[in-house]
Amino acid sequence: MAESAGIGSIPWPEYDGVQMPALKFDLVLIDFDGTLCATQTAIAHCVKATLLEETGAAPSDSSVLEVISSGVGLEDTFRTLVKVTLDADTVSRLVKSYRARYDVEGDPRTTMFPGWHDVLSSLSRLGVAAVVVSNKGIKSVQNAMNQFGIADRVALVIGDMPGISRKPDPAVFHAAILPRYPEVNRERILVVGDTDADIRFARNLEAASCWASYGYGRRDVCSALKPDYTIESPSLLLEMIA
Repeated sequence: MAESAGIGSIPWPEYDGVQMPALKFDLVLIDFDGTLCATQTAIAHCVKATLLEETGAAPSDSSVLEVISSGVGLEDTFRTLVKVTLDADTVSRLVKSYRARYDVEGDPRTTMFPGWHDVLSSLSRLGVAAVVVSNKGIKSVQNAMNQFGIADRVALVIGDMPGISRKPDPAVFHAAILPRYPEVNRERILVVGDTDADIRFARNLEAASCWASYGYGRRDVCSALKPDYTIESPSLLLEMIA
């Protein structure tokens, strides 16, 4: 099997001397919550436990799940769920408390969606760079990468970056991804995610979007945005590459 070339000219390898079709994408940006990993139970548990401890009241399961499905960051999650205006210091305290709790109580409640092991292995073998881009705290994302044995199959892991606007704002791409891959053509980037924030992130990058419909995003909202591709399971992602 021939070696793959670098970003910008990645062919399928040769099998028995037969050259397969060229790949469509060189860089795949993968969301974490609801796309790579099933974290809804972990997030809901930690959000409710944090608010109960810090404010004395916990939101309903349905309200937490509705916020999760919108793909907003943690700060906005707390602002939405608490029915009074929160100052910056309070939000910061809630976020810090949540993340400390998540490392202990959230990680054991996290699972990876079936199929990603093989998908990431195939992308790596073909020379397609897989980058995990999440609004989640970086420690939690890295813990999951190690927990599920996929850290060596991912080229770059990006979590919440203080001072940098979150998805769907393209700021995180310019701050952390573009410097690593300055030559990549936007038309050869595929963004994979389960919420409308991921689809809008792709649009803001002028990249292709792939909606992971098995995740937590609202089907009506995400469908209305007309993503370029839709997958019902992670294993179908490879069909989008060729």
